[in-house]
Amino acid sequence: MKIKHPAASSGVLTALYNLLVFNQLSPQGGGELNPQRLKKPLTDKELEDLENSRDLGIELLESVRQMKAGKGRIVMSPLISTRKKSGLSQVEFAKLFGVSVRTLQDWEQRRRNPSGAAKALIAILERHPDVLKEIAT
Repeated sequence: MKIKHPAASSGVLTALYNLLVFNQLSPQGGGELNPQRLKKPLTDKELEDLENSRDLGIELLESVRQMKAGKGRIVMSPLISTRKKSGLSQVEFAKLFGVSVRTLQDWEQRRRNPSGAAKALIAILERHPDVLKEIAT
């Protein structure tokens, strides 16, 4: 099954590809330099040909196989990691901070940043997640 990305002809994919290649950014994120990506950016036509030659069904199946084999990695925010280590649910964690669950979700998904006091408390809890268990009981 071949699916053409709707943005392929608009140049959006070309711009993204050029950003990754030209700025030498790793596609895994983090902004680290990736010397293997130092090559000439693709033209719109080359990118469209590349997109048309892809079989997304096979790529998706391969990704599922890699995840099942434990080769994938889940990247979560330090706040999620801290909350999970404490064993508290989002509802319990939000209640301890005196914020809504929605606000906590925004923090975890990095759509919003905690205030100064909350940020300081989170930094402490990242280092000492066991403190949360004491506070919660």
